[in-house]
Amino acid sequence: MLRKLLIALILPIGAFAQVSKDYQGLLWKISGNGLEEPSYLYGTMHVSNRVAFHLSETFFDAIDNADIIALETNPEMWVEELTNSALHNDYYEIQSRYSRYNMPLYSSFLAEMPQQQDWEYFLAQDQGMLNNLLYRKNPYDQDFAENTYLDLFIFQAGKKGGKTIVSLEDYKESFLQVLQSGKSDEDAVYITERQARDLLGDFSDWGSLMEDAYRKGDLDLIDTLNTVLYPSKYYRVNMLDVRNQIMVEGMDSLMKEGVLFTGVGAAHLPGDMGVINLLREMGYTVEAEERAITTTSISKKEEIDDIIYTHPTQDFISDDGFVTLTVPGTLTKLLGTPYQEYMYADMANGSFYSLRRIPTFGHLNNRDAEFFFGKIDSMLFENIPGKILSKDTIEVSGFPALDIRNETRMGDHQHYQIVFTELEVLIFKVGGNKEFANSELPELFFQSIELHPATEEALYSPKFAGFEVSLPGVVRTEQYEGVFENPHYTFWAQSFDEGDYYAVGMRQFHDFAYLEEDDFELEYLVEKMAEEKEFDIDELEVVNENGEHFSRFEVSNEEGLKLFGEVHIQGPKYVMLITDSESKATRTSFFNSFSFSPWKYQDEFTVQKDSVLHISLESPARLNDYESFFRNLYENRGFGSDDEDMSFTGEYTEKMLTYPPTGEQLLVSMRTLHKYGSFESTEEFWEDKKEDFIEDKGLVILKDSILSREERDGYLMEMAAFTLTDTNTRRLIEVRMILENSAVYSLYAMSDSLGYQSQFASAALNSFASAGDTLIGTPITESKSDLFFAALESRDSVDVFEASKSVYVVDFKDEDADYIKEYVQNYTQEGFDRTARLQLLHQLPDLEANRVDHIEFLGEFYYEKLDSSAYLFSILDCLLEFNMQEGVDKFNQLILDEPPFTTSSYTYSSLFAGFNDSLELAKSIYPDIMTLADFEDYRGEIYELLSTLLDSGYVEGADYQYKYETLLLFAKVELKKQHAADEMRSAYGRPASMNGDLEVYSNLLSPFADNEDVQEHYLKLQRIRNKRILADMLMLTDGYVDVPDSSWNYIAKDPKALYDIFPYLIEEDKLDVLDEQYRSRDALAKSIMANNYYRSYDTISFIRSEKIDIKPFPAEVFFFRGRNDDDKLWNLLYVVVEDKEELDTEYAIATNGETYNESISDIDEIIEDAMKEIKLHDRERVVQDRGVYY
Repeated sequence: MLRKLLIALILPIGAFAQVSKDYQGLLWKISGNGLEEPSYLYGTMHVSNRVAFHLSETFFDAIDNADIIALETNPEMWVEELTNSALHNDYYEIQSRYSRYNMPLYSSFLAEMPQQQDWEYFLAQDQGMLNNLLYRKNPYDQDFAENTYLDLFIFQAGKKGGKTIVSLEDYKESFLQVLQSGKSDEDAVYITERQARDLLGDFSDWGSLMEDAYRKGDLDLIDTLNTVLYPSKYYRVNMLDVRNQIMVEGMDSLMKEGVLFTGVGAAHLPGDMGVINLLREMGYTVEAEERAITTTSISKKEEIDDIIYTHPTQDFISDDGFVTLTVPGTLTKLLGTPYQEYMYADMANGSFYSLRRIPTFGHLNNRDAEFFFGKIDSMLFENIPGKILSKDTIEVSGFPALDIRNETRMGDHQHYQIVFTELEVLIFKVGGNKEFANSELPELFFQSIELHPATEEALYSPKFAGFEVSLPGVVRTEQYEGVFENPHYTFWAQSFDEGDYYAVGMRQFHDFAYLEEDDFELEYLVEKMAEEKEFDIDELEVVNENGEHFSRFEVSNEEGLKLFGEVHIQGPKYVMLITDSESKATRTSFFNSFSFSPWKYQDEFTVQKDSVLHISLESPARLNDYESFFRNLYENRGFGSDDEDMSFTGEYTEKMLTYPPTGEQLLVSMRTLHKYGSFESTEEFWEDKKEDFIEDKGLVILKDSILSREERDGYLMEMAAFTLTDTNTRRLIEVRMILENSAVYSLYAMSDSLGYQSQFASAALNSFASAGDTLIGTPITESKSDLFFAALESRDSVDVFEASKSVYVVDFKDEDADYIKEYVQNYTQEGFDRTARLQLLHQLPDLEANRVDHIEFLGEFYYEKLDSSAYLFSILDCLLEFNMQEGVDKFNQLILDEPPFTTSSYTYSSLFAGFNDSLELAKSIYPDIMTLADFEDYRGEIYELLSTLLDSGYVEGADYQYKYETLLLFAKVELKKQHAADEMRSAYGRPASMNGDLEVYSNLLSPFADNEDVQEHYLKLQRIRNKRILADMLMLTDGYVDVPDSSWNYIAKDPKALYDIFPYLIEEDKLDVLDEQYRSRDALAKSIMANNYYRSYDTISFIRSEKIDIKPFPAEVFFFRGRNDDDKLWNLLYVVVEDKEELDTEYAIATNGETYNESISDIDEIIEDAMKEIKLHDRERVVQDRGVYY
């Protein structure tokens, strides 16, 4: 990330130009316009490749004669800007918001002991940022590279020559321009393949051609290449034009102060808006200088390289006070975990100073300092770069250490000191060009290293506080974060005292949508640690003592290591205490010393506003100043949607507000409601929010209240407070919500019922308010129907589009009825399509007044639209939505007079489904509607509705007895079709699971079950071979004809069919008709699996069952194996049901497990692993090994 950012900031890639020869040369003399002496401009290439180092005597003379060296940015400031800039920190946070490695909460607290490959990296590789800052070398062609890249060489020449170094650009503004240059340009025209071939000529790629152009000083060709490769207007304007103007203005000002040498990317020089032409427009004469490479110029470069610039030194103290030393610059802590890494890049000398502090966690693995000394000593030959010149065993502040000097293959010297304590390995290193590492300042660096014993104190507390505990001993290490914070990291403090090891680890997890049971987490954190580190759990208990709630454990491994510990939880904080002390008294003293404490804040609490979320609150954390910029930027880089702007439907934006020193987080969000949406009252709105908490998030509302309300013309604001919790947890989620017109601003913070609430959280909760700078929409209690019709009347394309997509959310009033009818009948405008018109029509049934008039209107409108089946079906459906007898009567009149037809069977079923909410009214369409049953299109729906009315008691057989013969005929025909399907099934495909027509006709015959013909038909149904369809038929006819036990058992052979009949047989108290093998719990579990798992297997066989406790209830797990006939491997399948005496078809899980080869796999191990997964069912924070979230 840092490397990409640095290149983006420092590397100007090109611009537009015409193919010409107006700009030939890299070194340009600037004279005239009142200058007493000429200044110079040089076009650089930001690489260390030798192509950039064809430097002439005039180049060096120009630097020697200059008073001021101007570069795009000052290299000495790069690290500070990259690590301390608010802009860059926001950029980094947003870039990594969804890709940053978020450590799963339950991953073991115990960090990994560094492995072989880790030590190889620590010894052989330097921080990746260093190469980009100092060298820009490619490992594949470093034999053909110089010591650094040209821009940095110019800086070094100036610095070593005593020149003033100046940045032409402000870091922030330059970075913003570079970012904006990448915005998507729909009008950009890219080069064709033929044009590309013509331009490339003999060159194989663009990089080689660009390199050759630079070698020749052909700025015109460079400009042309950038024109065709980067045709976006944003690139032209933001990467070049704007920045060129800024740089030229800076040069103009500086040349009035003294002789100036300017080095900027070569692509900035040519073109009408290039630096050269802009200077000429200011009145300067700008001319190309000859570029002759001589032995003098070559030796001059080497002389500059050999000069060592002497910096003033400064004292360094590590954040835990353990390490002090003297360094000629600022050691920046880049990383805090899994190891700590400090770096100072000496840009003037092309060198670096670094410190790596690597916690070994050796005492958690039976490894001491002597072990790591021997291991690293054995690795030096293979992993120290180049040739080892010397290796000595020394002591640093009483700790054993190795002093190593080496020379790389490039002839550069390096110096290491590697120090070993019982808790960590510290690697101090200096590197640079040639023999820099042997010079005075590096020697002072190593001589100044001191490691300090920890201060003996009653209780230890981190610098940010949060807890306190006794950490005996003077050897201690604390692992604080680096400059790039990750709130999900684990803080470690460790100590070593007379052979005993003590450690405390703390991590936080801010979850504002889910709360886990306390006891589960207290136990599972230990179980997960034991599993990952291959410990056996000897003891594990959850303890309730004196209001404290924690877990206590003992674990051991095969090597004889025994660890003792506790896990404590407070709000979002999770703390694990560990020791290996064999003394119970010592352990007890250590554990009893622990307590949580308030956080310490190093920044002042101030009221701040967020320009993106439009909220204000009191906080020590800086609110993101640049998120709106980045949001707009990404929407214009192709990351946003290419579809229509749907923001009018409402938008949601959220961010985690993090205070890095403590790692605390708050969730703040803004949701804009639908432009045309409204609520009857604010009470209705808040009830909707409560339902979100309860139904969607599964939380319990402990408390809720309205804190404030303000209402005036065109303005409505209410603030509500909610305290959320869940069962079996002390943790709480505190919520503040502000409803302001059509926007909802929310703040979420963690607390607990024992009184924990941090100052960070309480200050924000108590001060949370809307920013007052933006009022969105109108009060939600106001109907938006006027706005809706005004939008249509405006005929503005955007307004009409938004209104047409919003009909379903508008709360229309009775007085809107005439407008609705008018716009449905007569309004025409592009964008207001038939779908919108029909949706508007369907608003009439929701109106309270004049409903019969609306029904009459629909009847008249129906006859106006006889040529459109879509309108006819929609009007009929609309009539049913009135849920009135008048509507049903009009429905019947219209459909019988002018029945609509369509090719979609779904349209018919959807229409008659409209009776589902008004069955008592549906009876009135019979018998008239039976006329349409003569048409196959309507037949199925008419008879199915009649069957439903029969089941519901709204009709009797006498009501349709005149159709008896027809129904009997239809039933016989469908039965014959089913027999034919059964015969076909014997040769082709899988069987159908239902026969709806046969079921409907047979059911409608049930009032006539005493008739001989019906009895005969019902008995013939028992001959159906399809077990699932037979199951439906037997359940339908069971009360009318005798069903032999053999028929039920025939069905039960099919697990899916058994699933169908099981609830019926239980309800009818007839389960004993099944053979014992089909009444068993495993047979029912098999039927659940077969019916609810998406795959079907030719063979499913029972393995065994196990009892287990899962979150909802004590459960029983039934394990099966399944495979198809042509498969070689088995799939583990399992069903989890509640462990209760009564059998039913309810289940918690029905899924597959591992695929295995039974000849080589241990099924017991496979089932054991599956049981571990099942135990975590419904534990939303658990990330399974297979990436499955529960």
